[in-house]
Amino acid sequence: MITSNSTSFTQTQYQSLLETLEKLQSDYPDNMFFRRLFSAVEQHKVSSIEFLYLLKDFFLSIQHQVELKYTTFNFVRKLNQSELELARLIGVSQREVGNQLYLIESAVHEADLDIYQFKNTRNTVKKDMDICLQQKLKAHGYKTYKTEGQQLAVRTCLTAKKGSTLFINLPTGCGKSLIIQSSVLFQRKFSSTIVLMPTVGLAIEQAQRMSEILQGSLKENLSWHANLSENERRKIRSDLLAGNQQVLFTSPEALTTSLLNTLFILAKRGQLSEIVIDEAHLIDSWGANFRPEFQKFGALVSTLRTVSATPFNLIFLSATFTQNSIEKINKIYGEPNVLPTVVNGNFLRPEIKTSFEKLPYKEHFTKLLDKAFKLPKPLIIYTTKKDDSNKIYKAFKQLGLTRVGLFTGETSYNQRIDVIDKWQRDEYDIMVATSAFGVGMDKDDIKSVIHASVPENIDRFYQEIGRAGRNGSAATAYLIYHEAQLSTAQGVNSDKIISIEKGLSRWKDMWRDNKEPQNSYFKEQGFYELNVGLFGNNLRKKTETNADWNWGTLLFLQRNGLIRIYYDIPDTTTINDDGTITQADSEFWKRYQEKVIVELIDSNVLHDSFWENELNSARDEELKIQRKRFEELRQVITSPEIPLCERLTTYYSLFGSRPEKACRGCLGCEGFLPTLGTSPTLQNFEPENSVIKELDNLLSIDNVLPIYFEKSESYNDFLEWSKLVKSLLEKKLVNRIVGDEKCLAEIQEHLPPGFSHFWISDSNSNDQSLWPSILLYTDHSTIDLPKLQEQMTLVIANKSAKNSSSSFRNWYQIEQCSISLHNFKLLVGI
Repeated sequence: MITSNSTSFTQTQYQSLLETLEKLQSDYPDNMFFRRLFSAVEQHKVSSIEFLYLLKDFFLSIQHQVELKYTTFNFVRKLNQSELELARLIGVSQREVGNQLYLIESAVHEADLDIYQFKNTRNTVKKDMDICLQQKLKAHGYKTYKTEGQQLAVRTCLTAKKGSTLFINLPTGCGKSLIIQSSVLFQRKFSSTIVLMPTVGLAIEQAQRMSEILQGSLKENLSWHANLSENERRKIRSDLLAGNQQVLFTSPEALTTSLLNTLFILAKRGQLSEIVIDEAHLIDSWGANFRPEFQKFGALVSTLRTVSATPFNLIFLSATFTQNSIEKINKIYGEPNVLPTVVNGNFLRPEIKTSFEKLPYKEHFTKLLDKAFKLPKPLIIYTTKKDDSNKIYKAFKQLGLTRVGLFTGETSYNQRIDVIDKWQRDEYDIMVATSAFGVGMDKDDIKSVIHASVPENIDRFYQEIGRAGRNGSAATAYLIYHEAQLSTAQGVNSDKIISIEKGLSRWKDMWRDNKEPQNSYFKEQGFYELNVGLFGNNLRKKTETNADWNWGTLLFLQRNGLIRIYYDIPDTTTINDDGTITQADSEFWKRYQEKVIVELIDSNVLHDSFWENELNSARDEELKIQRKRFEELRQVITSPEIPLCERLTTYYSLFGSRPEKACRGCLGCEGFLPTLGTSPTLQNFEPENSVIKELDNLLSIDNVLPIYFEKSESYNDFLEWSKLVKSLLEKKLVNRIVGDEKCLAEIQEHLPPGFSHFWISDSNSNDQSLWPSILLYTDHSTIDLPKLQEQMTLVIANKSAKNSSSSFRNWYQIEQCSISLHNFKLLVGI
């Protein structure tokens, strides 16, 4: 058992340590392990044991530069016996003569040197960023997309038909934030993008990053959270309604309560551009009882789409969608009988080497502390229960450690802000936490994750180990457990799905009390107003839990295609300009959360026998899927015949498309690190474009229209090409321009300042395009027309150019449907 007590340093000792480190500083300016050690000493915020493990990390990081015998450090005093024992466990020791610390040879053999040598394990091929987006982000130096998947995701979101529901599946660290940022940069004037974030910390962090992107924006608050003053809230509401707030990061709880009336006004005015839900897998993988507002928000989205003056897109972002989670979320949020657009650019995380170790209960805690001291920092230790987090944190504090944070569901708002801030500023080396910590957090240098207990399912496990290695460098993950923790995890995984008996009882109570909706939007036959605040005969008063169970019953029915849930639609004329409600309408809002509008899709739901048979089977199927999530993890831990990476490629397959396989090493696999991110898939995509019948009739069987211009015409001037491109983009006839790099750059340069239409710029005309395109040949002597185009392709070139297969025929004469540029412009109204 580890019993050493770490001690602090005197001011004189701190000064001596700092002087020694300053002599090394110029040799290791980019070494993160040296920076952590130096910063801890410089700030006088490190105990003796913490100094030893930080020094060990630094020693190991220079092994490829310095021979072992020279890996030494002149310490300020002699270690006491208990410190020396723990130091040797960590991997350093002290010479008997003098105070010199040195690296133990066995520590080198035990260490994962790929981590200490900052080995980049994420091999991806970057793609040129579309030139119009480059222009918007010029001040930030962006010139490339991180992967082909990110490129496809951004292009899809910015060109999708308005009113689309999109699921974007990209690996952690591959730039999902750019999708939000680019959507805001190219949205309509006087409109707003609403972004749902799972944590307050993440909302604030993303808002700060967006403020940097929106240069010139004077907005003080791009996020909505509990610590805003009433004046700040009133200002945000006013700015939203005035069209002066381009984006707002917030929570589903805020949108279904304090921002609800403002949302309805925005929708009715056509001022909603997009609603984006980040870390969207949480809606499903963390269960219906986690944050019920995530489930309820689907009903609000359906209602907003019903009243919106202009269609808006709904975008879900995640790194860990499963096919089941997409199907389930789409039933709650998507349009009925409309397949969502799915971009899958996923690949398995190549940075992380995973290990599992089962131990007797009595040895478990000691082994955990042993690993915590040895593994490279920063380190997160995850537990399933908050009591276990508290126990581990207390043990570290009793050992005298100061650079340790604690984050559980009981951590207060102010404490969370403080803990996250210290973690981001490297004042903590170890974070002990439950699953409440780390979702979407953009700390990219985490080196190790330990699970001190078994997570409840494979999703939680994979998401939590994925907090390490976000910058592409090697990282490690350990799961250390004892037998009893398997049962605990299985119990936690059992999401509470209402029983058929209780669900039927609640449904009957709500249905018996149904009323005809008063709102004109729901006057058609088949819509009913239900009271979700209704309580049964066995309850004596209304409770929030009771309402949640009623909601759970309705959501279960919606997931099975039997009903569709809407919020009632308020009279927005009773809402003030700052989003507050008038006194006259206060009674309406008092009861607002108690009622919903339900569209009855299948009347079988009114029959007891249907509940007892079909719905009982549907409930069993949901429970089966739920149990499978735990069983997948249990098999990974206890049956290593099939490597983790193999199981993950199967588990995270989407509609027949597997994530690209990569692995730095797991039980049964020595590792496999290919080039990644080159095979994204896209399903059910429809671009936002207009169709002119007369133009459509001219297209060849290959979907191609040759458009020629005379050499005498003034189309050697890029200003003229820019005018043409601008007009075609504004009319939504095309989304993509293909030309040489100089041509594309000149077109962008000559577009008017403030032109906000996104367009895809490609220099490769051989790509089969998903978008209506222009192939622009400004100076070519021979031209071949493309074949079998999925979308309309306009080929524009000089009349005198030849076809490569026939030097006697001009290129446009290959197709009978060719048209002069002059006549084309007349046809489309330019």
